[in-house]
Formats: sequence, C-alpha cells, structure tokens
Amino acid sequence: MKWTHWWLGLIVLFLYAPLARVGLNSINANPTGASFDGLTAQWYRTAWADVTMRESLRTSLLLATIAAIVSTLLALGAVLGARLSGPRVRAGSRALMTSRVVMPEVVLAVGIAIMLPLLGIPLGLGALVIGHVVFQTAFAIVLIETRAAGLDARLEDAAADLGATPLRTLWRVILPDLAPGIGAASLLTFLFSFDDVVMSRLLSSPDTPTLPVTVLSLISRRNSPEIDAIGTTVLAVGLVVFIAAALIGRTTLTEALTGNSRGRQG
Repeated sequence: MKWTHWWLGLIVLFLYAPLARVGLNSINANPTGASFDGLTAQWYRTAWADVTMRESLRTSLLLATIAAIVSTLLALGAVLGARLSGPRVRAGSRALMTSRVVMPEVVLAVGIAIMLPLLGIPLGLGALVIGHVVFQTAFAIVLIETRAAGLDARLEDAAADLGATPLRTLWRVILPDLAPGIGAASLLTFLFSFDDVVMSRLLSSPDTPTLPVTVLSLISRRNSPEIDAIGTTVLAVGLVVFIAAALIGRTTLTEALTGNSRGRQG
C-alpha cells in the first residue's frame, strides 16, 4: 500500500535527516550552514590539520584495536569454557554474561572510575583499555555464543573418532566454524570502542583524550563545520566497519539481533 511507503519514508527521514545535515554542512562553503554556497573540502583540511584532533584519532584507533583484540579473546575463552561445563553451569554463566549487555554503561563506567584509582591504576590509556574491555566483552560473548550455539557436535565426535586430539579438534573444527562470529565480534567491538563517549569521558586523562571526547568538548564551546567534517569522517568509518562485520558474520548478527540460534546440523 502507498501509505506504508510514505510511513517508511518518514521513519527513514526521522532517523537519518540529522546525519545527512551533518554531512551536508561538512562540504558546504558557507561556514554557518544557513545557505548552501557550493562544495568545499576546506573544513576537512582544517579539522585534520589540528594536532589535537590527530592525536585524539591515534588514541582512539589504538584503544579500539587493543580493546577489540582483548575483548574477543576473552569472549572466545568464556564461550569455549562454557561449552566444557555442565548444563547448569553453562546456563548460569550464559545468563551472567549476557545480562551485562543491558547494564547501563554510565553505571559501569562510574564504578570502574572509582575502583581503578583504589587499585593504583591512574586515569589514562591503561584505564581506558580496562574499561572498554570490561564493557565490550559482553557484546563479543553474545555474538560468539550465538554462533557456538549452532555448532554440530557430530563433527567434534567424528574428529575424536579419527584420532584428533582436543587441541587439534579445536584448531581444525571448532575455530573455523566460529570464525564468522569471531570476525563480527572483533569488528563490532572495535566500532563500539572507537565511538564510545561515556566510558572514555570518565576514564581518559588530559593527555589521552579520545576523538569522541575531544569532539564533545569542542561542541560544548562552539559549533563549526570542522566538527561536522570530523563527525562525517567518524560516521563513514563506522559505516564501513559495520558493513564489513555484517558481511563476515551476517548469519551470526541476524541470530544475535533476533535472539534465535538455529543449528547448522542439516
């Protein structure tokens, strides 16, 4: 029906109009954005010529890379450990792991910000890594666990019957089947860490601001097309990473979002 098309169009406009406006302002020659005076790349050149912006970008990329690697490895270990446990332990651990996803980030961030100084860990890159890993691991567990729920146990039994050791079965059977979930988890945790504001704002030091924190501080003082240019760049990077994650683990992502875990025994 035509009214459904209009309704869908209004929803899409409501969701993406602000992003489109930011992108348009980033290439608008008029610095106020009040009118469109032609295309320009000046705001991108000005924004990334700023040393503070470049340093913040490097911090964000380093932090997101470390957080993605550590979170994915911890999540993989948790999922594999749960598979070796009994049904009750496995169900309990799964509930504890996945319940972390719905915990408000600000509550977790405040708790970490209070606890780390008591442990002698100052605010800065180390604190940021710990906070991001604690927060992102839960999401990685959900994605990898969704993939692991559909593993065909008969393949593991067959590998054992053929004389494969547990380590060889893990390397040649389990990990290849989990690879799409691992890839999707690593990319999405990288993206979540790169875009994070709340945790980064509370755990960063003046010497280690991340890019989102730097942009937030600039917005609080002024609004300029340079900020729109940075936002558009971050948005483009996030979109590319998300598309890559969706292509690598499209079945895993679909099942995680819908809460379904179909077996792949057929």
